[in-house]
Amino acid sequence: MSRRRRTGSRPTTANFSLRKTCSELQGELEQSLRDSLSLRAQGSFMMAVYRAQDAFKAERALQKLLQDVSASPGPVVDPRLRFCTCFNLALLYHENGLLKEAAEMYSGMVNTKPWCHSGDRVTEEAIQAHARVSLGNVYFDQRLYLYAVNMYVTAYNSLHSDQVSRCKVMHNIGVTYICLKEDDTAASWLQRVVCSVPPDDVTFSYSRQIRFALQDGQAFHQVHLQSALFSFDLTTLPPSYQEYLAALTGAPPRESPPEPPRAPLATAPYPRQATP
Repeated sequence: MSRRRRTGSRPTTANFSLRKTCSELQGELEQSLRDSLSLRAQGSFMMAVYRAQDAFKAERALQKLLQDVSASPGPVVDPRLRFCTCFNLALLYHENGLLKEAAEMYSGMVNTKPWCHSGDRVTEEAIQAHARVSLGNVYFDQRLYLYAVNMYVTAYNSLHSDQVSRCKVMHNIGVTYICLKEDDTAASWLQRVVCSVPPDDVTFSYSRQIRFALQDGQAFHQVHLQSALFSFDLTTLPPSYQEYLAALTGAPPRESPPEPPRAPLATAPYPRQATP
């Protein structure tokens, strides 16, 4: 009797090699990201950038490897690891004044859809808003106000569940319209913020102050408006991302600290000139 060849699902040598290579790359990626987060917390921002770049290179190499051998069964990169790697590097670029590099990183993140494999709509909304608002803030720093407004409005339209985040985005839209010399539009957006939050909410004290200053015809310097923008960072990521970072670094989940009372925003010592 002739023996039949078994065609089971026994892993091949190539699959074992693939899994080993992917495991090594993922270990390198996680360690680089862990080092970058630690250095950033210590204030060593440039060293944190270098380690974040190492993490990003490892993430790209891992993604390319998995794409090249997509027909073979292999591990899938956790989308939280991918997003945190890119977001951390973009944040560090922005914090170190590397605006062009930050804009490129955030643009790549905005064009990546979706980030979540679980189908969690709320989480997907939140992380997309993080990328879009952060890109808008970079455009604001570059004085590309129309691009900034476009990013903020896109983020606002994509947020449906988090009212606080929606108000923060509306605030940024209003501030940017001031820089575009469209005071009526700015006042409209800021008024929506004021009407959406309690009167004693210190988080949006600048929204009220700027709204009343516009009503009185006062002007703001660009640098003061820049400091009034809301930004999203690692502490404002969704809970599942906070838990992942806590497990990665061995630290307890970081919560977004409560907003302290804001100092009065300085206005220019002259009234805004009426446009003809």
